[in-house]
Amino acid sequence: MELSKRLDITQKHLSIIETGTQFASANLIERICEELNVSPAALFGEDLNQTYMDKLYARLATHFENKINWLHTILSSEIKSK
Repeated sequence: MELSKRLDITQKHLSIIETGTQFASANLIERICEELNVSPAALFGEDLNQTYMDKLYARLATHFENKINWLHTILSSEIKSK
């Protein structure tokens, strides 16, 4: 709880970042590194294995695919309404 207070975020927000449920912004990662006095490589572990990276890329791809589909739906409905 101490870290979340120092970062001025809720404990719940920090928890969902720690569990990988949500990504932290670059700004927040920088602040976490400063508070913990570690480099980003040390924060994420210098031994990131390929399985972890594959899962991360898959999550990012799904996230962006969902955003693209959402935008496509909005644009399609706008075109149909005109």
